[in-house]
Amino acid sequence: MMLFSCFLLRTTRFSFSGSDSFSSGIQLLHRMKHFINQMLAEEHWCSECANHTMASLNERM
Repeated sequence: MMLFSCFLLRTTRFSFSGSDSFSSGIQLLHRMKHFINQMLAEEHWCSECANHTMASLNERM
């Protein structure tokens, strides 16, 4: 997730340099919406997997 955050900050910094920075930023976020949702879904899946693994380890102990 950190890599995605760095990419987003770098991309938005360049898009905000224009005169219509607000609309450019909104357009950029709209174009990235699918990618953002995909990253959030993957992070949620990883968190659920970690929780399941931790519960499994606790049962064994």
